[in-house]
Amino acid sequence: YIFRFWVTCAIAILSLAVLGILLKKFRKYHKQFIKSATAAVCIISVVYAAVFIGFGSSHSYDIHNEVIPDLIEGELKLDGDSDTFRIDCYECMDNTAMFLGYSGINAFHSIVPGSVTEFYEFIGEERSVASRPETDNYSIRSLLSVRYLLSRVDGESFIDENGNSLMPGYKFVKQEDGFNVYENEYYIPFGFTYDYYVSYDECNAYEGSLKSNMLVKALLLDDEQIEKYGHLLKNVEDEPYNLSKDSYYSDCEERKRNAAEKFERVKNGFNSTITLQRDNLVFFSVPYEEGWKAYVNGKPAEIEKVNSGFMAVLAKSGVNEIEFRYTTPGLFVGVIITVFSAFIFAAYLLIIKAYRK
Repeated sequence: YIFRFWVTCAIAILSLAVLGILLKKFRKYHKQFIKSATAAVCIISVVYAAVFIGFGSSHSYDIHNEVIPDLIEGELKLDGDSDTFRIDCYECMDNTAMFLGYSGINAFHSIVPGSVTEFYEFIGEERSVASRPETDNYSIRSLLSVRYLLSRVDGESFIDENGNSLMPGYKFVKQEDGFNVYENEYYIPFGFTYDYYVSYDECNAYEGSLKSNMLVKALLLDDEQIEKYGHLLKNVEDEPYNLSKDSYYSDCEERKRNAAEKFERVKNGFNSTITLQRDNLVFFSVPYEEGWKAYVNGKPAEIEKVNSGFMAVLAKSGVNEIEFRYTTPGLFVGVIITVFSAFIFAAYLLIIKAYRK
């Protein structure tokens, strides 16, 4: 990457030098300057594109033996409704899940909701332009409704020298399309409730995987939310608890027992159906953003930002139909401004045309 950086700098400096020469030579000759500058931009663009593609090809995955047959043309089939789970990819090419048509937690994407970065920072994971959580943070997979994990047959093994998976609770399912497929036995479906809440002070007393384990055990609320919803949940500090693997297993089973019966994606959001024994907050591991609106049984519901970056809504005891809909903030205003500007520009052109006549 350092070499690529310096090559890019060299091309930029060369471009500035060419611009300086053109300005000096054709400053008084407007048409010649435009022609020469256009030619220079085209040549430099071709050179930079060739360099960029060359660097990309030099460290890319094998296009003909892997990317095309296994990802672009691959048809990996996983049991279950794909709307209801995510997948994890161990040491695979970035965006493998996207190529295969599944939702995943691994992604090379520099434009994501700020809440995604907030969550990864909170659990101690780096999130620059890609999401690649370490296997030490095994519990966030269940929190994020990861049901399957893929590893390349010809890549780094997900099984250690003792024959155990690198994360607890995974069993081998099959080998297909160049991947070993493992299933998370402690997968939790989208949309579930908690019995306990935890404050930021208590949760921040832990680090690494223990902090992630806490998020499976208890819903993370800020002080204002504790005042608002504390009567619905028990404070995790009021009873003895531990964050061991065995406790993680039982917490996952408890969350699964209190999960939604239905979860489906729609064009601009998702729908869920859940039956509750009592009033409670229903948690969805969908990144929080300002453009979301929620409805519970047809009535607008306030969306709470919980677990350091995700969403929850209050639902009553009984059957609840929950809807989340997303609209890009400022989209409507932007469309109005664009249309208005187009009319102004058209009027300007007509005036200029009339003036010239």
